[in-house]
Amino acid sequence: MEHSFLSAFILLLLVLDPLGSLPVFIPLMHDVAPARRTRVAVREVLIAFGVLF
Repeated sequence: MEHSFLSAFILLLLVLDPLGSLPVFIPLMHDVAPARRTRVAVREVLIAFGVLF
C-alpha cells in the first residue's frame, strides 16, 4: 500500500506540475480574499486527489 501511494503521489506531482501552475494561479486569485483563495486551493487539491484515486 505504501509503495502504491508513493507512486501515485509522485505521478500526481509530475502530471499537475504545481510549481508550473503557480504563475497562472497567482494572477487569477489576485483580487480574491485570502480566505477564499485558501478554500479554492484546498478544493483543487482534493479534486486532484479524488481523480487520482
